[in-house]
Amino acid sequence: MTLYAWAKDAADVVGNSTSATIYFSTATPVGRLYLMTTDGLLVASVFSDSRLGADPWPNEPRRGTPLGGVTMGSEWFGGHFFKSNKTEEYYLIAGFNAYNLIKLNGFKSLKAIKGSSISVAAKELRAAEILLQKRAAQTAARNTLTIARAAAAPAIDGKLDEYAKESFVEWAAGPYRARAALAIDAANLYLAYDVQGDSNPMVNGGKDVNQLFITGDSVDVQLGANPDADAKRTEPVVGDIRLLISVYDGEPVAVLYRWKTAGKKNPATFLCSWRSCEVESVEVLKDAKIVVTRGGAGYVVEAAVPLSTLGCSPQAGKSYKVDIGVIYSDAKGDNRAARVYWANKATGLTSDVPGEIMASPSLWGTARTE
Repeated sequence: MTLYAWAKDAADVVGNSTSATIYFSTATPVGRLYLMTTDGLLVASVFSDSRLGADPWPNEPRRGTPLGGVTMGSEWFGGHFFKSNKTEEYYLIAGFNAYNLIKLNGFKSLKAIKGSSISVAAKELRAAEILLQKRAAQTAARNTLTIARAAAAPAIDGKLDEYAKESFVEWAAGPYRARAALAIDAANLYLAYDVQGDSNPMVNGGKDVNQLFITGDSVDVQLGANPDADAKRTEPVVGDIRLLISVYDGEPVAVLYRWKTAGKKNPATFLCSWRSCEVESVEVLKDAKIVVTRGGAGYVVEAAVPLSTLGCSPQAGKSYKVDIGVIYSDAKGDNRAARVYWANKATGLTSDVPGEIMASPSLWGTARTE
């Protein structure tokens, strides 16, 4: 689209004009203007970004001078865009440091492109998901943490000062921030979470205890309990578990998911409109000790879970696949707003139940025990 300044007779143009109804304009803080249709489709951008070396403004006002390469400058939000009733042409009254009548050509040749449809099969969506995971795995592999060995069992009281500062890992995404630490002794796995950026801390309106990961706040750890399993595996194996901690009917609860199990099965199937995922065992843990403390825009979760319940006995010198995450609720506390994890960064999905329960061990980080 070309722009020409100083129309032949401003009075002829401006007189008897109306605001454009087919198109509208919106300015940017860097001197560029965008022309849009009233249903939100981009038509064109005019003028240049002030950061990109725009053309100099002409020294003298001459009719027909092209202005496509100039900029309106930083923080320019003025001007008037309109269509002349008399000529059926479009104009802009604007200027970086002057009052200019600028004619915008090209509107008569604009036409809508006929829409079409596209079909995407479930296998193609899954292939795209796998490709995203492969790319994210390169970053996840660099994340490591230490599972501290507790000299004395920490008191489960919501105070995290018994955990060594160097054992915490931190992560963030936008306004969401969290840190967490893992520790063990001969009997238990200890979990400590400090979650910030949650205006409605630790609420979960879920009515299905198996699906608390989609109905509000929760924290979880995903762990490969078998150190001899293939570290590059893309699918879960026996020993891969997910321990989710949330609130159910207002009380703290821990739910253990085993994607694969060699023991007793208690399966649950998670569905959406185009796929499903079966987890071979889902269990509410009766022997988990959990304390949740809320304050301001955040909360603390501290928990102790018997290693025997998890089927896990970490050994010094061994490496284990692990990830730690926080699921943030929406403002009402009955849906998830964000899934933010320490290692796995391919967690933007918040509208696909099977996708949110599926395991991605290739995207987990690495843990070593002291």
